[in-house]
Amino acid sequence: MHLTLASAPSHQIGTTVGRNLATPSRGTTKLAVWTLTLDPGPGLPHTVSGEEVFVLVSGEVTSETEGVTSVLSPGDAFVTKPDVTFCLSNTGDEPAVVTVCAIAGTTASVDGNVIKPAWAQ
Repeated sequence: MHLTLASAPSHQIGTTVGRNLATPSRGTTKLAVWTLTLDPGPGLPHTVSGEEVFVLVSGEVTSETEGVTSVLSPGDAFVTKPDVTFCLSNTGDEPAVVTVCAIAGTTASVDGNVIKPAWAQ
């Protein structure tokens, strides 16, 4: 199955745009892969229901989790564990693009509210 970014549906939460690459809504059964475009500025602290891997494609992103802050460069990866609060902020001047991989159906929790991001479904 060939899935193109050009045909990927896009969804927006705040200023973050997600695009479904390989997700259940596009034919996968166990994994979900999507891109996020983050505008410059602070991110939203949240938790996720399963492990996620973020790979920075372009731009500059700073991760914060468990009191540790790291600046990612393109090609770097950030891994988060389930139910651990983390935040990804675009600390550059241009939009940042991140590719994300997780278990299909992953949900997020923000201030105790569960969200089912469309780009992970």
